[in-house]
Amino acid sequence: MKKLVCFIMALTLFNACQQKVAQRYFSDSPEIESSKKLVGYFASYDYEGMKSIYSDTVKIYDNSVEPITLTQMINDFKESEGYVEWMKVKDSAEYEMVITKDNETWVNCWYVVAFKFKDHDKEFLMPSHATFQFKDGRIVEEHSFYNTLEIYREMENFYASSDTITAN
Repeated sequence: MKKLVCFIMALTLFNACQQKVAQRYFSDSPEIESSKKLVGYFASYDYEGMKSIYSDTVKIYDNSVEPITLTQMINDFKESEGYVEWMKVKDSAEYEMVITKDNETWVNCWYVVAFKFKDHDKEFLMPSHATFQFKDGRIVEEHSFYNTLEIYREMENFYASSDTITAN
C-alpha cells in the first residue's frame, strides 16, 4: 500500500512538472471574426468598415513586395468600383489563426471572390489568399495574393472588340 501511495505521488509530481505546450492554431477567435468582416467589407466597398479593422500605420502588400498604405489601397478600390457591377465572397472561405514562436498573431484566409464587370456578361472567380498580422486587435500588416491573368485576358478581348470603355 505504501508503494502504491508513493507511486501515485510520484506520478502526480511528474505530471505537474511537465511543461504545457501553448496552443498555436485556432479556428475561432476575435481576430478571425475581424478578418471575416474585413473580407466582406472589401466585397461591399465599405471603406469605413475597412478603416475600423486596420491600424493607422498598416503595411499592405497587395500582390506585391512593396507595401502600400491604407489610403492608397482605398483609393485603388474607389478607382475600380465604377467598373464592377457586383462582387461577393463565396461561402467556401476558410480561416485559421496562428500564434508564432515569436508570439505574433496571424490570420490566414483562403477565399474566392466572384464578381461581374459592368457591360460584360461573364462572371469571374478569383481565388485569393490573405494573411493578416494583428496587434492589439487591429491589422498592422497584410499580404494578399490572387491571380488576375484570366481577368486581364478576358477584359483585353472584350474591350478590343468594343469602341469605348465606360466607368460610371
